Amino acid sequence: MNRKKIISAVIALLLLTACSSDNGSGKEEKASEQPAQTQEVIQIKESLDKYTAYLKNYVGRNCASIGYESLGGDRNDEIGNGYIHLIMITEDGTYAGIDDESLKDYVVVAQSYAPNTEIKFIYETDSEGKEYDSLIEWQNIEEVVLKVKKVGSNEKTTNKGMTPINIPADKYTAYVKDYVGRNLANCGYVSLGGEYRDEYAATNILLTLITDDGSYIDLEDSESLQNYYVTAQNPSPNTEIRFEYETDSNGKEYSFTRWESLTEIELYVTSLGTAGTSSATDQDTGASDDLTDSFNDAKNDLMAVGSEITGELAGTAKDALGELLPETAQEPQSSEPTQQEAATVSSADSAGYEAIYNDYVQRLRNATPLLISEYNSEKQSNTEGISGLAKILNNKIEKQAELLNEGIGELAKYYFSNSSGSYDEYEEWADKLYDVYMEEADKLYDVYMESV
Repeated sequence: MNRKKIISAVIALLLLTACSSDNGSGKEEKASEQPAQTQEVIQIKESLDKYTAYLKNYVGRNCASIGYESLGGDRNDEIGNGYIHLIMITEDGTYAGIDDESLKDYVVVAQSYAPNTEIKFIYETDSEGKEYDSLIEWQNIEEVVLKVKKVGSNEKTTNKGMTPINIPADKYTAYVKDYVGRNLANCGYVSLGGEYRDEYAATNILLTLITDDGSYIDLEDSESLQNYYVTAQNPSPNTEIRFEYETDSNGKEYSFTRWESLTEIELYVTSLGTAGTSSATDQDTGASDDLTDSFNDAKNDLMAVGSEITGELAGTAKDALGELLPETAQEPQSSEPTQQEAATVSSADSAGYEAIYNDYVQRLRNATPLLISEYNSEKQSNTEGISGLAKILNNKIEKQAELLNEGIGELAKYYFSNSSGSYDEYEEWADKLYDVYMEEADKLYDVYMESV
C-alpha cells in the first residue's frame, strides 16, 4: 500500500484549511407563526453539570457574529462540551453561505428551537466504563435552523422550513428534519462514497435528489448544489426514525448503529435560476473563494487517492487468482450442469461466501470503535500538528484495510477450493465486503475531521 500518497494528500488538505477559523456550533426549536425580528433580551440559564446545556438566543444577531466555519464545511456553534450545526435558510431558498464575509449581509429573524431549550448529553466511556470528560456520544439536539434575511431588508418571512422538530428522549430515536425551503447546500454533505447524506444520531441517511426537470446535479460542485432549493420531501418532517446499536461480546453498545428504520429520504428540488444567487455566490470574495476551491480540490484528491489505494488492495486477491488458478478453472467449463445441479451448487456457494462475508463484516465493525479509541488516545501525545494527526488516521484506516484484504483473501480461497468456479459470484461478495470497509473508513475519517 502506498502509505505516503494518502498521508501527503491528507496533509495537503489540512494545510490548505488551516487558514480557516474554528470555534463551535448551535441548535434551536419552535418557530412563531410569523417569524419576526426582535431585540428582546433573554437571560440564558446556566448549566449546573456537564450533562445539560441551554440554547442561546440568536434572533436579532448578525449571522457573521455567531458560530464559526468548521473544516468540515459547516457553520457550527459551541454548546456545553458539544457543538451544534447552524442551518441558515432564506425565504427564497438562496444560499446565505457559511463564511464570515458572506454572512455579514444577513441577520437572524427566527430560530427553530426557543432560547433556553434544554440540550442533554451522553458521554463516551472507556473500556472500564469511565466517562471521558468531553467526548460526546449523543446529544438530543444536533442542529438549529435559523431563518435569516438581508440586513436592512423589508422582506416578509414565513414559517417555511421552520417546522418544530420533535426532540428525541434517547439515542434510540430521531425525527426527520424539515428540508422544504432549504438551499440544497444546507441539507447534507457529500460522503467519501460520493453520495449525498445527512447525519442522524450515530448514523447517516441517504438523501436522494429528484429535480423537477430531470437535470443532473454534480455533487462535487458546490455551486451546483447552491443553485437548487427543496420544494418537497418524502417522508414528511417529524417522521420517527428508530435505531439499534452494535454490541460487543458482553452486550455493551458501541457508539454506532447496526440498524435504522429509515435509510433514505427523497428531496424534490428545483433550480433557483440565474437570478437566484446570493451574496455567497455572486460576490467576489477573493482569497476566501480561492481557499474554498483549494480545499475542495484537495479533498477530491484525497478521496481519489484513498479510492485508488483501497481499490488496489481490494483487487489484490482477485489479481492473485490469475497466477494461482489453472487456466481451466479461470474460464467457465464447456459442459454445463443440469438446472437442479446448478441450483444446488449455487446455493452451497452462496452459503460459503455469505459465512465468510458475515464474519469479516463483524470484524470490520467491531474494529472501528477500538480504532477510534486508539486514535483519540494517540492524538493526545501528538507533537507533529496536523500532519501527525493525518499519520495516525492513515495508520487506523490501514488496519481496517488489512482486515478487508484478509477477508477478500478468504473469499478467494473459497472460490479456488470449494466453489463451482463462478468468478462473478466471488466478485459480487468481494465488492459487498469492500462497501462495508468504506462505511467503516468513513466513520474514522469523520472522527479525524472533528479533531482537526
